[in-house]
Amino acid sequence: LRLRGRRVSVRREAGGDGGEPESKETPFWEKDLGGMLFASLAGFLGFLSGLAGGVFAFVGNLSESLASPADRPESIWSVKGSLGAPPLDSQSDSPVYSLGPFPVCTDASNLRLPGRRYTILTTAALPWRTGPAVNALVRALHLAKSGCQVVLRLPWVEPEAQEKLFGGSGRFEDKASQEQYIRQWCVERVGINSEDVPLEIRWYDATYVEAVRSIFPLSDVSADLSEDENDVLILEEPEH
Repeated sequence: LRLRGRRVSVRREAGGDGGEPESKETPFWEKDLGGMLFASLAGFLGFLSGLAGGVFAFVGNLSESLASPADRPESIWSVKGSLGAPPLDSQSDSPVYSLGPFPVCTDASNLRLPGRRYTILTTAALPWRTGPAVNALVRALHLAKSGCQVVLRLPWVEPEAQEKLFGGSGRFEDKASQEQYIRQWCVERVGINSEDVPLEIRWYDATYVEAVRSIFPLSDVSADLSEDENDVLILEEPEH
C-alpha cells in the first residue's frame, strides 16, 4: 500500500479469534534496489581507491630506495629501514647502532696478513675422541696446510690417569709416544701428514678430574707461552 509516494507495511488482524496480529513483509522486488546498488558500487570504488593508493606508495618507496643518496629528497625522518636490512640513518646511510663509518681493520686484527702465527690451546687430546681434541687438531692441520705457522697446545695427563681417561685406547709413558699416535691419526683419518706442514705440538701439564669428567691445567698456561706464541691465540672450548 502506498500513501502519497511512501511505502508502508500492511498489517492484517486475525479474524475474531483473539490471536496475534500478522505482519506482511514487503516483497524483495518492491524494495529500493537503486539504493542497494548505489551502496555496493560505493564500497567497490572505495576498495579500488585504497588498492591504488597502496600501489602508488609501494612504487614511490621502491624508487626512493633505488636512488643514490645524493638524489634522494630530504626527509623529516632520521631513521629508515628496508626489508632484510638493519635500520639506517637517512642522512648518512650509516647503521643507527654504529658511531659513524665502520672502522678500518687494523693490522693486529687482520688475520689475512701473511706471516701470522697461530697458537691453538685446547683442553683435550687424542685418543680421547671428544670435541676439544678432534676439532682443535683438525683446525690446526688446515691452518698449517694453508701455510700458517701453528702451535697446538695439548694437555699432558700422567699415565695413571690415562687409564681412566682413555680406557683401552692406549697408555703413553711419555709425551713423544702420544704425539706419534696423534700424527699417525692425522694421516689415517684426515689424510694430512702433519710432518709436511708447519705444525708443532707442545704440551702443558694437566690432570683429569673424574667428578666432572674434564681435564684441568695444573698451572697458568698463559704464563708458559713463549715468544713465538704471542701473535694469535685460539682458545678451544676453554670451559670444557
